[in-house]
Amino acid sequence: MSTLQRHGRSLEELFFHKHNRALVDQLHRDDTKQQKSRQLAEATGITDKALLDQLVSLNNDQTTIVAFGLIPLIEIAWADLTMQTEERDALLHVADQQGIARDSVAWKVFSQWLQKRPPRELLHAWKTYIRALCEHLGPDQRGELRDKLLGRARSVAEAAGGFLGFGSKMSDAEEKKLADL
Repeated sequence: MSTLQRHGRSLEELFFHKHNRALVDQLHRDDTKQQKSRQLAEATGITDKALLDQLVSLNNDQTTIVAFGLIPLIEIAWADLTMQTEERDALLHVADQQGIARDSVAWKVFSQWLQKRPPRELLHAWKTYIRALCEHLGPDQRGELRDKLLGRARSVAEAAGGFLGFGSKMSDAEEKKLADL
């Protein structure tokens, strides 16, 4: 084998090695995206694959989605300026459902929100984030995201409502906050 052939063979092997490495890297990226998508589905209850893929492609992960998903719930619970025991229990239930580990930073922040109402800037930041996110989603995807978030917020609002099981499950302040969200 001539020197030229040996160099040609080396170049060919290097090319295919790099090409194979790129394919393996792409497989890892695809697996990571699928894993993130599954985690988001489990944490949020969102089933629309296109919406999940879109959220992942925008660098949202389970932590981001869980955190922004709690903000409207916290806002509803504090709408009448007090966090009632039933609302707190409903929020704890949601946090457990979404897999927020009790030793995580997210849990510590969430626990503080249960004790003291977060600053108004947090809701403003959440709304800004949601508006920006929605620019990248189709109408059906926006609808599913809205329905999931507002459905959970409504369940928190209704957790402590009514008197002896009668009357409105939501206070006027909670209804206004829900409409605002």
